[in-house]
Amino acid sequence: MRGDGYITEIPYAPGYYRELSPRLIGFSLLLNGFEPPPVEGAAYLELGFGQGLSANIHAAGSAIRLYGTDLLPAHVDNAKSLATASGANARFFDDSFEEFAKRDGLPQFDYIIVHGVWSWIGDEARRQIIGILRDRLKPEGVVFISYNALPGREAERALRALLLLKSSSGDGARPLGERIDQGLSLARRAEEAGARFFLAYPTARRRLARLATQSHNYLAHEFFNRDWQPSYFADVNADMSRAGLSFAGPQSPLDAIPALNFSPEQMRLMQEIANPIDRQSLRDFLLNTEFRRDLFVRNARKLTQEETERRISQILLANAGADCNEDLALTGARGRMKVAKEHLRPILDHLAQDRGIPKTIASTLASAGGTLSPAKTMEALVLLIGSAKLSLAQSDDAIAAARPFCSALNERLMTRALEPGAPQALASPVTGIGHPVAGIEQHFLKLYREGVVPSSWAHATWEQLKQRDRHLAKEGRRLESEEKNLDVLERHARTFAEKSLGTLKALGIAA
Repeated sequence: MRGDGYITEIPYAPGYYRELSPRLIGFSLLLNGFEPPPVEGAAYLELGFGQGLSANIHAAGSAIRLYGTDLLPAHVDNAKSLATASGANARFFDDSFEEFAKRDGLPQFDYIIVHGVWSWIGDEARRQIIGILRDRLKPEGVVFISYNALPGREAERALRALLLLKSSSGDGARPLGERIDQGLSLARRAEEAGARFFLAYPTARRRLARLATQSHNYLAHEFFNRDWQPSYFADVNADMSRAGLSFAGPQSPLDAIPALNFSPEQMRLMQEIANPIDRQSLRDFLLNTEFRRDLFVRNARKLTQEETERRISQILLANAGADCNEDLALTGARGRMKVAKEHLRPILDHLAQDRGIPKTIASTLASAGGTLSPAKTMEALVLLIGSAKLSLAQSDDAIAAARPFCSALNERLMTRALEPGAPQALASPVTGIGHPVAGIEQHFLKLYREGVVPSSWAHATWEQLKQRDRHLAKEGRRLESEEKNLDVLERHARTFAEKSLGTLKALGIAA
């Protein structure tokens, strides 16, 4: 049955996911030693695109032919309206996976994205996806798949059963929002009554506390579908094998730095496992992995070490918000890993030259020498890219081609900047991806593009918020007085004008 068991009465919360960008997927493939598909002219498919924000940003920012399908009419309508606004090459359908597989006129795809879907559908829908991957992925194409992972989600699997207890006892016809609230209430009361489950699984207690802060949009799609199946990596790998695919590596560039997550003893233990699939399974037990983002390929060419290094050296970089006055500190499973600001400064000074136009990794390594070895400098670059402080950039021709589409899309997004639940990202023609810009900052940017002077941004924004009966909050408490709201807005405006605006200009988001 079409959409059988999947929540369609509440749309999913809007969000932007940079990891779905073809350029970042290609970088992760290179880090794992595989030849990535080209980006320019690539055919790109997203199965289950949610509100369509990521898909539209990537269509506007990159010279790709984007296709997507999603069951929720509200999702499809929103995605289509954004595509119409940008004018980018994007086509969206409301087909089921079965219907999409039978659609005529589809190309063979270089990139296929299965994000936020696999764990929330049943076996038949999974078989349909496997069929699409088998029949529609090009040779040397790549599949991105994300899913709730085991063993990290074992306690959450039991917590979900508790949340659904009343829904499955004959009163499931009640409105979904009411069922969500009653499920949360029952779980909290069970915890307060001393349920031994929560004593045995403290991770479930922490997860329940976080759920209380989540919207119904998120909770409905995360927990209240008929199907919710976290997976072991080995099982997902077996399913991908049935589509003729082989594992290429985790998607995140940060996975290329084992010291971020593993102790020396754990790394030695993993090195004892010759089979790469078994090694990934052991990794998930060492980390108690809750969520995986994996890349699978079809007959992708394995590069030599020399070819890999040469290809990586030619990649262009742009500063996406890294600050040479601050250390870069990342938290992994093993603890915090730091790159000191004195080591970052030569990298960021080089990238700032010539008004911040993109620079190659090769030139960055050559110019940033002295404080770190080339290997350590490269490690710092991967950390900066993986943490979204630096972004991969496009050629001058690609930037020029993307600029009008990104500008039109951003103009549309900024009209909604002060609305509840508005997207919190804008498209960059320089990088081809989205960059986080909060709603208030989007409104400042809109005023800047309209020629309003910075000293007037706070008052102009407050007038718009008042019309919507919206107030700012501080430490979770609504600010009631106009004076307090204006004080916060004025501080935001100064920071945006003095710091953020320069980054957005370099990224081509602010003209």
